[in-house]
Order: sequence, then structure tokens, then C-alpha cells
Amino acid sequence: MRIVLAALAICAFAGCSPNEDGHKDNGGSLSSVVPPTGLVAQHAFDPCTDIHDGLISAAGLDPSSRKPSVVAQTFKYEGCSYESRDKIVAIIISADTTFQKQSERFRATGQFISVNGRPTIIGQNEISHNDGCDIVFQLNSGVMFIDQTIKSDAMFAGMQGCDGADQIANAIEPSLPKGN
Repeated sequence: MRIVLAALAICAFAGCSPNEDGHKDNGGSLSSVVPPTGLVAQHAFDPCTDIHDGLISAAGLDPSSRKPSVVAQTFKYEGCSYESRDKIVAIIISADTTFQKQSERFRATGQFISVNGRPTIIGQNEISHNDGCDIVFQLNSGVMFIDQTIKSDAMFAGMQGCDGADQIANAIEPSLPKGN
């Protein structure tokens, strides 16, 4: 359910409408990845294979929880989700939106920062509200979204949607190709 919310959240940022089930799950193993729709080749970056397990761990996530997904509908993205005890995080590459469009969307509520020199936005997720946070990295063509959703038990314990988002941003950004 939380993966569907993450997919819908990213879709909302891009201004599209999902299909009937909201997303397509391609299973939990890397061998079940659907052939790329061209986004990985375009960005020279695959969120499932190009982020080393050490960086996933540094982000506070469990590398063994990796679940790839590829969606090619009105909104095209390629990504992976990871989990920890407290959260589910989807890391998604999209060429269907721009950093400028996301800047406008987060103008009033986002925190505009630089992570290792890369323009980045951290802001509360429009769909999941208090239990979700989005990190948006600028790429040469499109953006990389990191959608964080806090699990119910952690929310009840007082964890907020953007808690730890800066840790994830700082851990994941070095995996992006320089110049992209």
C-alpha cells in the first residue's frame, strides 16, 4: 500500500494520472526488472544497481529490501524502493518533469538546499502529508525523486515525515553521475 502511495505521490508531482492500480510492481528481485524504457540509458544511472549497498545503509535503509519497478504509462519512471524499521523510501528517476516545475510546486513549503553542489528540494509530500517527505534532485534531463513514507508505528512514536530526509539526501547524492 505504501508503495502505491509513493507512486501516486511522484505522479502527483509530475501532473499525471495513474492507471487503475496506480503502479506496476515487477517483483522483489533484481532479475525481475523489466527492460528499461530508456530513462536509465538517458541518465546513465539506475537507482537499483548504481547505488552501492554501503550508501543505502548510510541512508539508514536495508539494502536487502531492494524492490525494483519500472512504469511506462502517461508518467514514466524507473526506480527502486528500500525499507528500514521506520520508513519506506522510493528512489525514482523521471524525465517527465523538471526541477523548475518542482521548484514552483514547493515554492511555499519546500526547503531549497544544495547537496554536494546539486540543487535539491526537501518538502512534505502532497499526498501522504505528515507521514511523507519528498527529496528532489536536479538532473540535466529530469529529476530524481526520493519519496520517504514513515511507517505507522514510527509515526505513533512521534517521527515526522521529513525526519532523516537530509541523511538520505547526503548519502544518496554521491551515487549520481557527476555532470548529470
